[in-house]
Amino acid sequence: EGNGLNAFCDGLRPSEGVPRVDAFFVQGVNDTLFNMNEAVRNAQCLRAAGNDVRLLIQRTGHILPLFQAVQGAFGFDLDPRVVCGNATYATSERMLSFLNEKLRGIEAKPPIDANCFVQDDTHGVVTDDIPIGGQRYTIPSTTLSTGPVVETVVNVLQGLQINGSPLLPTVLESLGMTVTNLLDTLEALVTNPSELDSVLTNEVLQLLPPELLNELTAPSRELFLFTAERPMTLAGIPMADLTVESAADAPIVFVGLGLKRQGETRIDLINTQITPLSGHADGVYQQPLVGVSTRLDPGDEVYLMVYGFHNQYYLSFNRLPRVVTLSGSVDLPLLPDSIRP
Repeated sequence: EGNGLNAFCDGLRPSEGVPRVDAFFVQGVNDTLFNMNEAVRNAQCLRAAGNDVRLLIQRTGHILPLFQAVQGAFGFDLDPRVVCGNATYATSERMLSFLNEKLRGIEAKPPIDANCFVQDDTHGVVTDDIPIGGQRYTIPSTTLSTGPVVETVVNVLQGLQINGSPLLPTVLESLGMTVTNLLDTLEALVTNPSELDSVLTNEVLQLLPPELLNELTAPSRELFLFTAERPMTLAGIPMADLTVESAADAPIVFVGLGLKRQGETRIDLINTQITPLSGHADGVYQQPLVGVSTRLDPGDEVYLMVYGFHNQYYLSFNRLPRVVTLSGSVDLPLLPDSIRP
């Protein structure tokens, strides 16, 4: 049956029902262990049962060490101060005020917002409802390969020998190979990528340091969605209606939202959040993407980022490359500038 909140919300424990408990969810939008969507589901469930629920989406959370920027504690972060509408608060003060209100009957002043989505040190929006879906953008049909780029895998593993890496003996031992065996296998991969899984095993991936796993991340396909014509906020849960087609079975693709600031050339993955598309036999994915929270200024461009391999899921990918075609649309929770401070 399960003991998590979803067991009660999804009716797996019908005799007990949803708990009667007020709650204040403080969730990190950059959290890749427990992402915004989980906090939103929990908040929606408890609210639907009549509980008093507040939701604060701050910027940090559980951080992937060496893959994401860390502001304070290694592996976990909490914004010390947050902006909600026209006010700035100490995060701990908001949490304590909620507890005092519920446990001691001391009214929180000012009242704690129903939903606050923080974007940066000077922006945070307050909403009555949690933004889910919104403006629809259609993407062009796009073909790409899944899995890491074979040439990159070859370069990374050859580099262990070329650079005299102390990691090389451990990698060879895990593969049961000699240096000569490994180099011969890598040379053959360029013309026969079907042997990729013989060298890129789970054991090898777990041995590689983060900087080499970063190198293995496949270049993204950046599918343009729109250019902001006025200041606005992208905050909430995007919804996807995407189709992944492939002649091969079980393709795995990773998607997220990208942002290119006006005047810049780099496109950044918003809040470093990606969603795997995997496991649907018909290739149709009508589902949420991971929630985001960022401000947009005029001239900023938003993209759908598509990856065949990403270091956040470095043990979950197609070991044998597959050619796939992605098509469909995404609905984005865009909020007007009028609710920004």
